[in-house]
Amino acid sequence: MVQLGAPIPTPPPNVPALEESASDDSHPQTLRAQMEMHVSRPFCSGCHKIMDPIGLGLENFDGSGSFRATENGVQIDASGTLDGVDFKDALGLAEALRDNPALPECLVQRLYHYSVGGPPAAESQHRAFLDYVNEEFALDEYRLRDLLRTIALSDAFTRIEEPLSPDPAGQVPGGNELQTAVPPDGNRQGLALRE
Repeated sequence: MVQLGAPIPTPPPNVPALEESASDDSHPQTLRAQMEMHVSRPFCSGCHKIMDPIGLGLENFDGSGSFRATENGVQIDASGTLDGVDFKDALGLAEALRDNPALPECLVQRLYHYSVGGPPAAESQHRAFLDYVNEEFALDEYRLRDLLRTIALSDAFTRIEEPLSPDPAGQVPGGNELQTAVPPDGNRQGLALRE
């Protein structure tokens, strides 16, 4: 069963492109058929069994966001499942998301992650900040604009710190801590987990 916010494993090296995944005589006609090939392969299924049941719910929309009913002359199947709730199309996926009690916390965590450039560590001041943001999001009646404002005005979003220098043995002082980094070219990298 696919759960909202489930971590996606790191893909294995040397995964062939979708076009290379099928021989000429059995080339799938739809993205769903291509994804089914990936799920059938053990080294691909770890990720695809998590992503595909949700992602294929948006298959009626092409890369530019235009609606389409067919792909390569084949009717698109946009059905899927989320946390045990089956849906048949993007509208059903939207309803499954709307009714999912994990959505607010998942949304807060993902927006924070993308906003600051890295995942929050569970045992850090960032966890306390995420708890605060979750509470504010609920108090603001789950308004996305207010959530984005809270994250954008936070220290984690606006403060850039110098990276820690490794000691002669190559170890970064402080162990596994979130650190913000400024590379030599001055571009912000955001939070990075140091091991």
